[in-house]
Order: sequence, then C-alpha cells, then structure tokens
Amino acid sequence: MYFQHLYAKGVKLSDLVAMQRYLAAPTSLRTVSSVQKNHSIEDLTPVKLNARVKARIAQLHLEKNPGSNAVGIEDIVIGTSAQFMRTMEIDLREQYFSDAVHFFQEKYGKENVLYCMCHVNESNPHIHVGILPITSEGRLSASSLFTSKSVKILRTEFHKAVASKYGLECGKSHESNHLEEVKSHLEELKTKLKVLAENLEGSEQKI
Repeated sequence: MYFQHLYAKGVKLSDLVAMQRYLAAPTSLRTVSSVQKNHSIEDLTPVKLNARVKARIAQLHLEKNPGSNAVGIEDIVIGTSAQFMRTMEIDLREQYFSDAVHFFQEKYGKENVLYCMCHVNESNPHIHVGILPITSEGRLSASSLFTSKSVKILRTEFHKAVASKYGLECGKSHESNHLEEVKSHLEELKTKLKVLAENLEGSEQKI
C-alpha cells in the first residue's frame, strides 16, 4: 500500500526571508531534465514572500501588529510514499500536485495561498504550499487553524478530495508517520545548510 503525505509546520514572520531562499534552492547537480527541476506549481512562486505576507496582513486591519515570532505562513508539505512517487509519470505527479493546490485554494481562499514549490532535489519529490493562516473572523492565527486535531481532519479531507483519486491510502501507523516526517525534515535541513553555505560563500567573495 502507498500513502499520502501531509505535514504542516508554522513559519515565523522573522523566518520568511530564509524560507524564501530555501524554497527557491536550485536543483542538485545530478542530471535531470528541465521538467524535473525545482519549480513552482500553478505559477505560485515564493518571490518577495516577506513583503507579500506583510501586505496581506496589512489588509486585515488588525488592532495590533503581529510580532516577529508570530506565524506568518503555514507551510504544508504534500507528497506520497517514496516508492510510489518514484513510479509516477511526471505528468501524473504534476497533476497530483496541481490538484493539491486547488484543494487548498478552495479551503483557505485563493488569496491566502501564496506559494507552491515542487522540490525534486530530494529523495522523495514533494511540494511546499504556503498558506497565510487567516481565520474566518479575519484574524491571523495559525494556532487556531492548524491544531493537531484540525491537521488530522485536514489529512482526511485531502484524502477524500485528492489523494484517493490516485489510489493512495490516508492513514499510517504513528511510528511510520513519524519516521517519514523525520526523514523529510532531515532532507530539508540538508538543503537549508547548502543554501546557507552558498550564501555565506557569496558574501565572503564580495568582501
């Protein structure tokens, strides 16, 4: 059996610039075709992410401006079991990711889905979907929208609307889910470290 993957993690306002750099990290040096390079889905790029998030928040006319530690983006990672992803035709993979974007746009509002980047430079291709966590009352509150309970419900809704159409299962054991999540985070950390190293090297060359 093959399973859908759906993980959610909040990104603080102070980390948006670093998140943009990570999302836009170039594809690794291994030989891949142009359609297999890291790319946006539905033209949703992370360009000027920090400014766009702040501009959207300004439209809410909040009584108090959120602090730098407030979550400005909920980063949703969507993928599948690694073996299933490796056997998917590229066109089918792209359709799966496109369907995922449309699901989130319908659920959270098209104006609140700020990016969707496909990462193929890791062992298991996946997408990052950036959602501005605005409640129905017009509040910026990731803690209200993305609780442990609501994320479980989100997985079920996503499976029913999208993943089931591709023959994927919804649930996995807690241990298996945790292992997959740890592996995903490790891969992301490797990429982040690579981006930071490249930025540091570039800064040193300018000195």
